[in-house]
Formats: sequence, C-alpha cells, structure tokens
Amino acid sequence: MAQASPVPVRRTQEERTALSDRLLVGAAIALLIERGIGGTTLIAIGERAGYSRGLVTHRFGSKAGLLAHVHDTVASHWIERVQSRVGGAVGVEALQRVVDALYEFIAEAPDEIRAMYLLRYASIDPAAEYRANVAKFHKAQRRDAQRWDRGWPSHRRAACRHRSVHRRGALLRDCRRARVPVVGQS
Repeated sequence: MAQASPVPVRRTQEERTALSDRLLVGAAIALLIERGIGGTTLIAIGERAGYSRGLVTHRFGSKAGLLAHVHDTVASHWIERVQSRVGGAVGVEALQRVVDALYEFIAEAPDEIRAMYLLRYASIDPAAEYRANVAKFHKAQRRDAQRWDRGWPSHRRAACRHRSVHRRGALLRDCRRARVPVVGQS
C-alpha cells in the first residue's frame, strides 16, 4: 500500500507578505552592516532574501522607502522593548531599566541596533529621504522620557539637576552598576 504524501499547507497572502517582509528586512540589515548604505542595493536585498528586485520595488517603492521601513521596524522593536522593560517606573529606576533594555538589545540583536544607528546617523544628511521617520521615533522617545521624568517627585528632579549626574564619572558609575561594558574602562 502506497503512503500518501502530505499535502503542503498553503499560506495565506497575509502570511506570505509577513514572511517576505521579515526576509527582506533581514537581508537589508545584513547588507547595511556588510556594505553600508551606499553599497546596499535593491537588487542585492532581493537576491539575499530570495526574491526579485521587482518585489522589493513593488513593496517599498525605492531604496529610501525600504531604508525607512527597516529603520521603523527596528526602532519599533526597540521602543516596544523599552516600554515593556520600564513599565510604570519613573526617575532613576526608569533610566536604569532603559539602560538594561539597551544592553539586552545590543546583546540579542546587535545587527539590528547597528543598522538602526547607521540609518539614524545618516539621517543627519539633509538629502536623507527617511529623515521624517527618524524624527518621528525620536519624538516618541522624548515623550517617553518626559513621562518618566514627570512621574518623579519634583523635589527629586530639582535636586538631581544640580548634582553631578551628568558628569562623566557619574555616568560611568551608573553604567558599571547597570553592568554595561564601558570601552576603555575595566
């Protein structure tokens, strides 16, 4: 008796789109790390992800559209991670949790964070077409930081502003306490 071969499960259009999106973003991140922004092309991204340049162009319109999507995807992961980690904490506790979240993100997704910062620094160029995307995420991060600060008692905020927390020594001490490796320090 012949055994029936399993019938392949057909993915929905939504599942196929999500899969191709993950693969294209992953390919773009890898190429950004390897080649930089100038050396990353839609053709190379499509090939690395196993698709054609046509799909990349159809989905994102241009290289700038894809770079904006990559930045937004990684920045969303970052913001979700920070908000989850900080929760309802305020003041120094919130900032320590942000440092912990950053350290974890660096350890768990180093290429994602490298690509995000590469794109953020390149957005300083007035010709960068995804500057508005970066600005939108910076605004969200500032809003979060203001919320953490507002939840802190005003007498603590005022005292903290007058202390040496912003000096390099205090920052290094806080980083050591939060187990963040500091280059050039043991």
